[in-house]
Amino acid sequence: MTAIFDLFVQTNGIGLTLSDISKRLYVNRASCLHALEALSTAGYLIRDPADKRYYLGPALAVAGRVAEEQFPALIEARAVMARLTAELGFSIIAFAPVGTYTRVVHYTWGEGVRPPVHIGQLLSLRPPLGSLPAAFAGEAGIDAWLARRDTVKGAEAEAYRTKLAAIRRNRWMAERPLPRQLIAPMQKIYADPNAVDEPIEPDRYVVYSSRHEDHVITDVTDDESYDVASVNSAVFDHRGAVVLVLSLRVEGMIDGLHLRRLGELMRSATDSITEAIKGRLPS
Repeated sequence: MTAIFDLFVQTNGIGLTLSDISKRLYVNRASCLHALEALSTAGYLIRDPADKRYYLGPALAVAGRVAEEQFPALIEARAVMARLTAELGFSIIAFAPVGTYTRVVHYTWGEGVRPPVHIGQLLSLRPPLGSLPAAFAGEAGIDAWLARRDTVKGAEAEAYRTKLAAIRRNRWMAERPLPRQLIAPMQKIYADPNAVDEPIEPDRYVVYSSRHEDHVITDVTDDESYDVASVNSAVFDHRGAVVLVLSLRVEGMIDGLHLRRLGELMRSATDSITEAIKGRLPS
């Protein structure tokens, strides 16, 4: 049933017929109809008798209000993300760190390119993934993050710490793209609606790109070109902890001047959200 809700989110809540839903989710019509009838009875969906299409129902409005009250940063972030996507044409994904994982909580998409993710998906945060929340987790938090990958020791651990210090100074970072041979497999994993409840463990990616300097970009030179997957910045709560990460999906070569401007733009955007929720910027 979670796949049905995600489908309506992806299509911006437009009406969908039984045939539409069955085809898009690769589920036979009988099973699909059973699920739709149960959701309609509960008020989570409604079916228009005139056009035979299903729409999101009033019960979701109540659930949505309750959920939003628990995630004030997300309420503020939605408008900011929509504005940035309209201005820049890039998709944006919002992640909420939850312990050793981060969860997809919202996304916008630009110029017809929809992020291959689903709301609710979890991604494991093991070095080099999760650098941004780790950078602001304090010494004990950094130690715990580094310990999630037992191969990170000695000089490599110090290299990580140097990068994390640069992230703290800038309050933004960029990530390089996946190795070419892993792009399609990872997109397939992300795009699978049945994978929402199972944490994604991209260990194959880490094997190919385990060094921090191969994954994270912090210091840039204006006239140098960079292959960039995303530009990321964080929202902080009243304790100065990271509660949301906004990831601008650049996916291409850009020069250092442009990259730095995007980083500063993302930092300004997330700072505005932090201020709106009465959060505290790290000193």
